[in-house]
Amino acid sequence: MKYLIVLCLLFTSFTTSHAQYREGHMWVASSGLTFPISPDSFADRWKSGFHIGGGILYSLNLEQRVMVRATASYQKLSPNTNRILSDLGIVNTSNRIDVQDGSGSIWSLALNLKITPRWTKGTLIPYAIGGPALMRVNQDVTFIPLGDTQSQQFNQTTTDIGWSLGAGIDF
Repeated sequence: MKYLIVLCLLFTSFTTSHAQYREGHMWVASSGLTFPISPDSFADRWKSGFHIGGGILYSLNLEQRVMVRATASYQKLSPNTNRILSDLGIVNTSNRIDVQDGSGSIWSLALNLKITPRWTKGTLIPYAIGGPALMRVNQDVTFIPLGDTQSQQFNQTTTDIGWSLGAGIDF
């Protein structure tokens, strides 16, 4: 299950963010699309979704080249129901299973170091970011086999610490 937590760190996302700089720190808010890419056991079960988050950046130097970023975020994903059912050993031939509800969600708290190269100036500024994160991953699908009146449920929740690594461009 620890591999499940690592996947949260390997999401690719397109983000819009808003920040306000004041006296060495900056409040940030972000939202965007999320695409699970790893590990395969998780990425195959879930489709794209969205994320929202917010936190604070604190500059460790006057040039704002090294910053500490503390954030909280939420990600919501849509299920790939046939893959989830297949993983449970249920073959959905001829769509004989009615999926009632399904969602994947990830809550995370992260403390990252954000580094911007010295040579950057202008409106497009690359950065690298990484650090530890506490994550809670919930996978939940409710389904009813056709001809049956009893619903069945797949539910799995995992909480663990992992590492987040990433890169991006501020503009």
